[in-house]
Amino acid sequence: MKPENSYLFSKDEIDIINGLINVIHDNKNTIVLSGSFYFGIFLRESVRSGLIKSLRDEHNIDNSILQSFEEKLIKIEDFEEKNVKLMAIDRNNIFEFNFIWSGELKKDIDLLEDYEDISFSRIGFNDEITKAIIFLEIRLKNGGNGTVYLFEKENKEWKITDIIEIYGIERIEKVE
Repeated sequence: MKPENSYLFSKDEIDIINGLINVIHDNKNTIVLSGSFYFGIFLRESVRSGLIKSLRDEHNIDNSILQSFEEKLIKIEDFEEKNVKLMAIDRNNIFEFNFIWSGELKKDIDLLEDYEDISFSRIGFNDEITKAIIFLEIRLKNGGNGTVYLFEKENKEWKITDIIEIYGIERIEKVE
């Protein structure tokens, strides 16, 4: 029996996440995931609705995919007010990439010096489960980014069809 706070990934979700990591991960750093890395984007309503509007109006993303995507996002207001339970996954390697849990990091290390700190949104699908959208945020030593990836299923494999950079993160080095 699965713990009540575990999340069961579909085969499509696992394939998309594995495929995306294979594309963006440079293998120089270790990936760090929190036990709840796949909880959705914590965005305030105004930012979330602006993102959805931009994806719909400026990038012509199908409404059924966006609706599925938006419904799966955890609202920061809900999290703060209702103490939303974050989902966790067990360490059994359902993913094809190496990672460590954030709780395993030593307290005296600089997280972004040696690791890639990665968070995913939940995945939105169209009704036929042939198109998908996911948001990925990655933080690195010198910066990072927030990017939306669009996928399409071709011959039972998920392929990236579009990449939309939402924002860049520039890390300012400490001055001693």
